[in-house]
Amino acid sequence: MFWDTDVFLLLAGAGEPAARAAALWRAMTGRGDELATSALTLGELLAVAGKAGPRFEAALAGGATLLPFDDEAAWRFAALRRETALGTADAIQLACAASGATDLFVAGDGRLGGLHVPGIRFIQSLDRAAP
Repeated sequence: MFWDTDVFLLLAGAGEPAARAAALWRAMTGRGDELATSALTLGELLAVAGKAGPRFEAALAGGATLLPFDDEAAWRFAALRRETALGTADAIQLACAASGATDLFVAGDGRLGGLHVPGIRFIQSLDRAAP
């Protein structure tokens, strides 16, 4: 399972979105699911670490695999940018997830739902992916 940056940021927040992210985290760890994210997510989280709190740091330290933006991801990124209206950050995240053969890509919102990306079986918002 791949988490977009927004899911980590929601996990560190408050309210219902944070509760959904925490429930998904507990369900994943209970099942033994593997968590992946991109090096871009790590950079984005480090940029706001002082504000976002320690909750996402625990998720990363708990065994998240950081997928690189390597040459395979670069080719996938180029195809996504050519063929869709995705912004740069979304295209990088999806390209990294696809090159890592991700079963489920979880986004913080519904903007990416319904998108088909070769290498990713399902793309869901946190609302739809949370247990």
